[in-house]
Amino acid sequence: MRGPTRHPLWMRVQRKVERVLARRRPELAPIVTELPGAYFENPPRVPRKFSEYLADAGNDVEIESPEALVLNKAVARFIGSAQSIVNVGSVSAAFERFVAVDRCLELVANVRDESFAAWARDTCSYQNVSYCPGDLSTLLNDNERFDLALAIGVIDGQPNYSEFLLGLAQLADRVIVTASNKARDHQSLMAPGPTDRERIREWTAGEFYWVLKSHFGVVKLYAMPDPIVPRTVEIGPLSEMSPVIAVCERP
Repeated sequence: MRGPTRHPLWMRVQRKVERVLARRRPELAPIVTELPGAYFENPPRVPRKFSEYLADAGNDVEIESPEALVLNKAVARFIGSAQSIVNVGSVSAAFERFVAVDRCLELVANVRDESFAAWARDTCSYQNVSYCPGDLSTLLNDNERFDLALAIGVIDGQPNYSEFLLGLAQLADRVIVTASNKARDHQSLMAPGPTDRERIREWTAGEFYWVLKSHFGVVKLYAMPDPIVPRTVEIGPLSEMSPVIAVCERP
């Protein structure tokens, strides 16, 4: 039985991609000749405990990385006219700290458990922010609707990403989801699975677009040219910028 990379259809596609890249992006043409092994996904991992975040932070007052904080700040620029916002899978209520100064907003941070909630309350004690320990199913059981639902750096680790997206769509008609871009560097692009064991799977920008388009009527992709500056630009399916910020709306 032929391996997937030696199938005649794959080889025709490969040759066509090589010709297109040779004409448009010659510097990328060699990449497609380095065929990866069989595709795999990482097994789901036990979520990191709050104590592990604290240990990694050391003496730092933040338990999330600087890159994660910048991403949250970049996402905050897309809230538009939304007044009720739920943040699914928040770690430190970073997003809420950036936007809670606007008292017209009603914010719900869905955190992993009570230990995360207690820390977040100490660092973001605004009256218009409430904390909901648990996961997406906890929010769905409350049958509450929002103007906007966020999932920042969460979908990569979801065992059933389709079910997760359906759940987000039940919470709000407008959804913002972020994910790492598999095409961010040569090694990640060619790896048959995620090199980061915290992630179950990864997509390129184009793959991510079509995953989201199967659940939402309108999908626009954005990214930060500089990952430490929260300035975003709209990107296309071949972009190498990472992470990808997807702004989605139901029909």
